[in-house]
Parts: sequence; structure tokens; C-alpha cells
Amino acid sequence: MSKEVQSIPGGFRKKQQIKYQSIDTQRKLWPVSFICKILKTTQSSYYRWVKNNRPNFNYKIDQELLDLIESIFQQYKEIYGYPRIRIVLKNQYNISVSGKKVYRYMQELGIKSKTRIKKKRKPKEVKILKNRKHENIVNRKWNKYSKGELFVTDVSFLPFSNNRFAYLSILKDVSTGFIVGYDVSLRNDNKIYLKTLKMAESYFDFDKNIIIHSDNGFQYTSDAVEIYCSKNNIKISLSRPGNSVDNAVAESFFACYKTEWFRKNFKTYSEVYNNFIDYINFYNFNRVMIKHEKTPWQAWSTL
Repeated sequence: MSKEVQSIPGGFRKKQQIKYQSIDTQRKLWPVSFICKILKTTQSSYYRWVKNNRPNFNYKIDQELLDLIESIFQQYKEIYGYPRIRIVLKNQYNISVSGKKVYRYMQELGIKSKTRIKKKRKPKEVKILKNRKHENIVNRKWNKYSKGELFVTDVSFLPFSNNRFAYLSILKDVSTGFIVGYDVSLRNDNKIYLKTLKMAESYFDFDKNIIIHSDNGFQYTSDAVEIYCSKNNIKISLSRPGNSVDNAVAESFFACYKTEWFRKNFKTYSEVYNNFIDYINFYNFNRVMIKHEKTPWQAWSTL
């Protein structure tokens, strides 16, 4: 990559400098805190600029790197933010840059990844189930387990036309993030989970002490599942009633899918199904994870 750089007028740091200079001229009339709020900057960054003797920012940028970042952003359908773009630059182009630099360049381009809106969880009344079949073995200690030892599972609904729903079941390896099994169905019943388990069998090492963690849904406590797990020496771990955070690793997959790929204007089940198949191939084999700096499949194959 060329080392040539060129000045970009109106760059991020230049814009910040203009804000700081405006604060300087107005601070005798208004409190600094008030001006910073209006200009959407922080008091600490302004005072740091003052402490450094009000430097002029000569913001220069590598135009070739700028173009490459924009190209990667478009290549991954505007899904990747600066952490994943930094990983792509490192893994595919052998370019080592800091996350802060990629973030700054993305601001320069005016691009931003699709982000999940965090919903405020309302406090729930903790339910007490009598005669629980299984306890919570995992207790959110996700890092305790290696590849193929702990899987999480859950079911989520996918809406399409006329208030109809498809149901998506997944089984995810916690260590690598790899989705080893899934099923999409118009019915939320025991079969959707049993099909997910059947698909995952080729990835199971039954010589290990396998644990599958889930919530307390009827699919995971049915007699058919009990028989299957007992036959294959699989331990069942169930979240505490009313504690959805206990199964957050599974739920995070659905949040990614619905934010990054799924659309709510599908008219047929086949459209929903094909959309998910496209995403699961992208997720498993192309979408890099920040944790491992690899795709789930690469992590599963190498760890």
C-alpha cells in the first residue's frame, strides 16, 4: 500500500478544533459545560486541547486506506464496525492499524455499522418451579469450557406476512461461536429441537462430557429429549426460571441475525427460510468474531 498521504479538508480532528475555538470565543458569555453540550463534545477533550497550548490539527489521511475501509464496509453489507474491519485489514491485507484509526477513518467517511438497540430489561418476578428436572450447571461460566464441551440452544420467532411466524432453532458451540445445528419450521414443537440435535450429531464428540444449556422451554424438558440425551450421555443444564440472561449466549445470535440480515417484509415462508440459510453461511464461514479474530468455522477447525 502506498505511503502517500494527503490533507482532507474538514476532517474529524479539524472539526473538533473548530468546536474548541468556538468554545474559546463563547466561554465568557456561557458556561463551558453548556457550550460543550450544544456542540456535542466533552469538557475533558476541550481542556486537554487548552492544556496542549491549543494546537492546530494538521489532519492527514492515507487515501488508499480510506478507500479500502469503505470497500470492506460495503463488501460486508454495512455490517462491520471498526473492530471487525481492523481484523479484515490484518488478516486479508496484512495491514496493521489501530482500531482508533479505523474508527476515525469511518467517521471521515460518514459510515457506521448496523448496531443492535439494547432493550431495557424490565425486572421480572423470579418464578419457582417445583420438581425441576435439571439445575443450572453452567451458571454463566462460559469461559470454563473448551470446544465441543458446552452448547447453548434456543428458539426464536421470525415474523412474515399476515401475522404469521416461522420458528428458528439453533445449537451453538460456546467456545467457538460455531452453529452446529439448526432448523426452521412453521411449528414450534419438539420436532424442531430434535431435528436441530440430529443435524449437530456430526460435530458431537460423544466421548466428551457434553453439556447442552437452554431455558426451561417445553422442547428442552420433553420426554423425547430426556431419552435422547440419556442415550448419548449428554448433560442437560437449564436456566433459572425468569433469568433470560442465563442463556444470553444463544439469544445474542438471534439479535445479530435480526439486526444484520433479517427483514420484516417477507411474504412467504420460503423467503424467510432462504434468508436464514444465506445468513447462517455468512455467519459460520465469513463473519469474523472479535474474540478469536476468526470466523466461527475457522475457530472450530483450529482450536
